[in-house]
Amino acid sequence: MAGEERWAQRIIQSELKKAVTINDDGSKPGMYDLRIGPLDAPEVAIECLGAVDQTFTETWNVGPAKSPLELSTKGDWIITIADKASIKDIKQHIERILETLENRGIQNMIVNY
Repeated sequence: MAGEERWAQRIIQSELKKAVTINDDGSKPGMYDLRIGPLDAPEVAIECLGAVDQTFTETWNVGPAKSPLELSTKGDWIITIADKASIKDIKQHIERILETLENRGIQNMIVNY
């Protein structure tokens, strides 16, 4: 799980703006994975679990994680992507769909795909 621990460490450090240390070095059973603060008196002890939905992760990795879409639309759009949605289809059709909505006078809306 070391890869997941390093990933969690980076996210927590970025969000909390605090140093996060990998605590579980494998030297003893039952050690928690990460900590904020000193070894002898941590402020926070963190245990990492592998509870991420694989489909959501794959959808994120082939879609939004690669790069944001650069579209010629004028409105502010939030697009919710279903876990079974085809990222290829979304990239191919979303601009035309949003332009159609804008041409109808709709500028700000949540779109579920």
